[in-house]
Amino acid sequence: MIVDTTVALTLPATTLDDLAPLQVHRPVFLERTISQNIPYPGAKNNLTVTIAANTNLHVNSVIAIHQLSEAIAADGNLRLTGENADRFESLTGDAGFATWNDCDKVLFVKPVTDLGCNGVNYTFTFEVYNPVEPQLCRGADQRDQSLESDAVPRRPGTARKTQHQQGPAVARSEAARRF
Repeated sequence: MIVDTTVALTLPATTLDDLAPLQVHRPVFLERTISQNIPYPGAKNNLTVTIAANTNLHVNSVIAIHQLSEAIAADGNLRLTGENADRFESLTGDAGFATWNDCDKVLFVKPVTDLGCNGVNYTFTFEVYNPVEPQLCRGADQRDQSLESDAVPRRPGTARKTQHQQGPAVARSEAARRF
């Protein structure tokens, strides 16, 4: 295959292989981070989201932010603040807002205008409450978290079950971790 190597590669995360005819990338978020400003139980917490994509995020595309399992907010629209809050709207079309589903703990936003595919970061912040009960620390390995999702947190001083008492699910989890 002949590739023209004289063309400048201006888009982020591109390589010479991208110049090949009919080379197509699957859509991905080049940046997808979320951070908080207050880690304390029961506190009002600002969660800041930053996203950038390698594909155009068109008007009315729905972006869903999942796994906010401990966040607390009323169902409906939440006000967005921050650098690019005006670039997003809720599912009901209210600019500068997002839609919160408290049952599923998911935040939905839609771009007000096409965001482009040039790798530019778009940032917005929304407010939720932290749970009153402190959260236990979670492991950094995503694979381990999903394998142990049915684990019940223990209070300090309580006995840990042995592998025999925990049953086959735990044995499978430990075997899967060895891969």
